[in-house]
Amino acid sequence: MLRVQNLSKRFGGLTAVDNVSFEIEKGQIFGIIGPNGAGKTTLFNLITGNLVADQGEVRFKDQLITGKKPHQIARLGIGRTFQMVKPFGGLTVEQNVMMGALPKHASFADANRAAHDVMGMLGLTPYQNEEARSLPVGLKKKLELARALATQPSLLFLDEVMGGLNPTEVQEMMELIRFLNKENGITICMIEHVMAAVVALCEQIVVIQQGRKIAEGTANEVTSNPAVIEAYLGGEFAHAGA
Repeated sequence: MLRVQNLSKRFGGLTAVDNVSFEIEKGQIFGIIGPNGAGKTTLFNLITGNLVADQGEVRFKDQLITGKKPHQIARLGIGRTFQMVKPFGGLTVEQNVMMGALPKHASFADANRAAHDVMGMLGLTPYQNEEARSLPVGLKKKLELARALATQPSLLFLDEVMGGLNPTEVQEMMELIRFLNKENGITICMIEHVMAAVVALCEQIVVIQQGRKIAEGTANEVTSNPAVIEAYLGGEFAHAGA
């Protein structure tokens, strides 16, 4: 479904993404993990058109999307959330979700129905008239997800959608991701630091360190890889694998 080949990005003397390649198959939940500053979000930005790659290419459903603008890529069926949630603070929850829905629908009424479907699915309907800036972090994360879903993606990139959530909210978000994948047929690629969620959800995982891919495999393969344990996972997994 998505093929990333030899993707690189430099900022002056810093190589943020260094010759990274991987493939995401239709129907997968795919994980990207690594330390803070490893280049994970930069990688997302290259794929979704928010940054221009210095090298390499990205193909989505066999179509070259390297160099396309974010709105062009979104129109093809790729949606995303942002690590730092970016709602339109002065707008209501409903209006924020509508902003995602409008480009995909011929009429305001159709976009409104689609927005309400998404809000209902994520439990946001009771907050539809609240200003986005007034929401607590857990609901802001849901709103960010709702705006992405309103674009009707077939491939959804989630950038630390569980960051800042309490354990109950993490569990709820995990169930939502499973639902979107299994019941709605959305292929998902997620950056996440909550390793319990990554291990439980992801069928395939890529590990990034200092911009380079250092490992790829199943959760068991990655969490038992000595290089990954040393670079990122640390003592808990080192002890488990001993």
